[in-house]
Amino acid sequence: PPAPPPCDSPEVQAEAAAVRTFPRTFASNSKAFYWQSPEGLHQWPFRYADKFIAEDRLDRNPPRVARIYALIAAVQFDAFIASQDGKFAYWYIRPHQLDAGVSPLFAVPNFPAYPSNHATFSAARAEVLAHLFPSRADFIRAVGKEAGDSRIWAGIHFEMDNQAGKQLGKSVAGVFISRA
Repeated sequence: PPAPPPCDSPEVQAEAAAVRTFPRTFASNSKAFYWQSPEGLHQWPFRYADKFIAEDRLDRNPPRVARIYALIAAVQFDAFIASQDGKFAYWYIRPHQLDAGVSPLFAVPNFPAYPSNHATFSAARAEVLAHLFPSRADFIRAVGKEAGDSRIWAGIHFEMDNQAGKQLGKSVAGVFISRA
């Protein structure tokens, strides 16, 4: 991803204030906790693939089903590599490190913030699913967006982390889609 702005820039200060003043509700907290769970972190794309495969009766074509699962898993690994490469290229701080008024909803990962891993993974997997199941593209992209947004709701990422992750995830997915 492109380099993030300096931590003392007005843009980042505004993003820190947005994280600090995000109006947490039961609904936003429960969604943030869901997206932090094993289901929300890893399994959701496979659950949707299962559902879509059954609805479209693709289970009658085992090689195609295997290819769907392989693409979802493989794009996850490449998205992870791309995201971690960005994180350790920039070593960017998290909102609570910049603004002591930010109280994260759960334990903050012990690695740099920018770009958001979750936004990267979720965008990549959502784009692959959207390609494989085009009639459900809008829905599955909305699911991927919620996954990335949940990190801001939880107070562990800035919006710029989320946006950079989404763009990076879409770029990684584009490589898989072009080869698929």
